[in-house]
Amino acid sequence: YHRVVDTYPDSDYAKEAWIRIGEAYGREDRWQEARSAFQEAVDRHQGTEYATWALLEIATTHSVTSEALAPLPDYEAVEREAPATPYAGEARLRLSVIAFLGGRLPATGAVVIGRTVADGAADDAARKSDALFSIATVLTVGKRYDESLVEDDERLAMEADLYEDALA
Repeated sequence: YHRVVDTYPDSDYAKEAWIRIGEAYGREDRWQEARSAFQEAVDRHQGTEYATWALLEIATTHSVTSEALAPLPDYEAVEREAPATPYAGEARLRLSVIAFLGGRLPATGAVVIGRTVADGAADDAARKSDALFSIATVLTVGKRYDESLVEDDERLAMEADLYEDALA
């Protein structure tokens, strides 16, 4: 990938190569280098899908390294810069989980956002799986499915379905 970015720095291949370099560093737990590669993609390709993807990856590296609040500006930037993309939905979902874990969003809010993202990702199995995993995280942290979290029967039924989907 380094050869691609060195030889063809302005090509579409280079745009994705920066992200692949970051992912490779991440697999080796070299998070600072991963962030640097993702930041290269952002800096070199602003306004493209690759830059948005790279911002999401930067935020993810902060989450993985337990820098709990560090990803917030990155996730917010993804939502702001590319609101109609699947990346924005994923950023919104991750923000909701962080807000829930920080006590700033009730479990129902995080679960509803998770379901919205899962429904929007119907054609993308990996994104749908991530959304359902986030729902399961919220419900697991909440220790159990608690009917007192919701006030109306329709929402309660939806929440129960989500809980069952997340556990499946």
